[in-house]
Amino acid sequence: MLAALPPGLVLWAQDRLSRAEFGAPFLPGMGRDLLRLDLTRPVDVLAALEDGLQGRALAAVVGEIHGFSPALNFTATRRLALRAEAAGLPCWLIRHAARPEPSAGANALAAGPPALGPRPGRPAGAGRSALAGGTVPGARRPALDLGGAP
Repeated sequence: MLAALPPGLVLWAQDRLSRAEFGAPFLPGMGRDLLRLDLTRPVDVLAALEDGLQGRALAAVVGEIHGFSPALNFTATRRLALRAEAAGLPCWLIRHAARPEPSAGANALAAGPPALGPRPGRPAGAGRSALAGGTVPGARRPALDLGGAP
């Protein structure tokens, strides 16, 4: 997805727990320059994403938040979705170790650990993923695509 973007910086903001658990992003093979922000709190990540969507120097914004945060509610995701749409920029919000919650994200993708044990037609250790289209109305999966550019 990032390789298909027009030229420009990608803002990548992580909270402290995401950085500690999953490390920093590494995308030199894609020819993409990152503007990395190592932030402490999820609310700071959300503020950085909103600020990034207001500028014109970026090609996209990405945020990583670990676990549940009261700051990441339906209103916050709606605000991000509206800013992404107005700016025409893609905005991805990656949530680690989070339960499904209501969101204004245009698309959602859930990815999980490999399945435990073999199942008919599926090798042992195959990963699992599901689109949010089949979820309970109003509930979204942990990784959100907040829209923006088509």
